[in-house]
Amino acid sequence: MKTHGHGSVAKGISTTYRSWQEMRKRCNNPNVISYKNYGGRGIRICPRWDSYEAFLQDMGERPPGTSLDRKDGEGDYTPENCCWSTRLVQNNNRRNCLFVTHLGRKQTVAQWCTELKLNYARTYSRLFRSCMPPAQAFAAPALRKSL
Repeated sequence: MKTHGHGSVAKGISTTYRSWQEMRKRCNNPNVISYKNYGGRGIRICPRWDSYEAFLQDMGERPPGTSLDRKDGEGDYTPENCCWSTRLVQNNNRRNCLFVTHLGRKQTVAQWCTELKLNYARTYSRLFRSCMPPAQAFAAPALRKSL
């Protein structure tokens, strides 16, 4: 009998417990659709986290508006590599993100657009369709519609 109370049917399953369950499914169950992106790629869970109590002790309660994130998307689920992150942070930590180095910093195109207040679609097109260097793509004025 577990004593943490997070998986109680009577009290409801906590978001922290659900995150732990989902992590385990995507890494350990080949019948889960997302397995190919996790367990199927060799992403593993540290043995300590076979115990929900240990996971809870290492990660703490899941804060509202967050979900479990791996800092290094190629790394395993370990206390050193995991944190609770917002959707925005996670979206900039995906394998398919496009990174650009500009001003000595490497960020996703979305992060640069947010920081520089640029239109994402226009900036993406300049960088990857028109093959502009970042300095030019980020500095070029917006195209004006002809009247």
